[in-house]
Amino acid sequence: MWTPNSILRPVKSLQPEIDLTVLGALQQINAALGEQAELHHVGSTALLPLLTGGTVDILVRGNRGALKAMRSTVEALAKLQELPRPVSLLFEDREEASSRLRVRSIFAADPLVMGEYRALQRTYAHTPGPRYGQAKQRFFESLLAPSETPSASASSDRLPPFRIEIPTERLQLVSPLSIDADEYARYKRENQAFHLEFGAQNPRYLEASFWQERFAEEALARLRREALTFLVRRLDTNALIGSCHFSGFLGGRYQHCSVGFNVAHAEQGQGFMTEAVTAAIDYVCEHWEVHRVEAFYEADNAKSGQLLQRLGFRVEGVLASYLLLQGTWRDCTLAALHR
Repeated sequence: MWTPNSILRPVKSLQPEIDLTVLGALQQINAALGEQAELHHVGSTALLPLLTGGTVDILVRGNRGALKAMRSTVEALAKLQELPRPVSLLFEDREEASSRLRVRSIFAADPLVMGEYRALQRTYAHTPGPRYGQAKQRFFESLLAPSETPSASASSDRLPPFRIEIPTERLQLVSPLSIDADEYARYKRENQAFHLEFGAQNPRYLEASFWQERFAEEALARLRREALTFLVRRLDTNALIGSCHFSGFLGGRYQHCSVGFNVAHAEQGQGFMTEAVTAAIDYVCEHWEVHRVEAFYEADNAKSGQLLQRLGFRVEGVLASYLLLQGTWRDCTLAALHR
């Protein structure tokens, strides 16, 4: 039986090239069109970013009357041809694009649908042409067919942005891409001794290859609203000074998640993480419909406790012998914030 784990175990990934291509294309098209169009990363490189080696598809969604002029403007961008991967531009009006984006959101929400689609592709792998196109069209139509029970097909066609960016007074929070792996591994190496005080560190945390795979995996997990990481940068220097990670998302009657964070040793005591984590929590509560955010920290870690207290977290108890750190079982404090 197919399982979604196969998506998350890449042998080799072209994700850095895909990330650079998408970022470059979106920046160039945005600069050329301004606010005339909505841009979305669609197609195989968006749905199976760890496995595909194909063309990057960019959907330009706008008003029918303006599409012809937008097409001429964008196709004149010579720099699009200089990007690491080939770019295919799809120009569709809002009604046509809505169906494509609803299918895209269904794939992102349900990995089993992805597995069915991969099975369809394998079935027609040696017989490309009209028959495959017809089968794919029928498959998409079945996904969009009205259902008596709520499903992903009823969800909004607004997709999460390719890269989430949150500015604050002194910082910029960005969701990581695999192209950030080298810089983040360097940050972990520079702060290895400091972070070791607050828990055992996997030796692979110091390797860029680990974070390249991790950030690539999260691109898919973020679309499925399973995990979200923010890298924290100073606005004045653009230096990477920390990160904030959310996991364990539960919806329905629960609507909660867990948060963790770390900061560079040299940047302590300036309120940066209070500013960053506040903005990150505001984002997940508003856009991911989270009601309760939990944080677990070693009972002796006074700095984390003080930071969480400033954020409005309340201690709910101590979990005895909860976490194995450096060969010893440690007690952990559970704190939570409700919105």
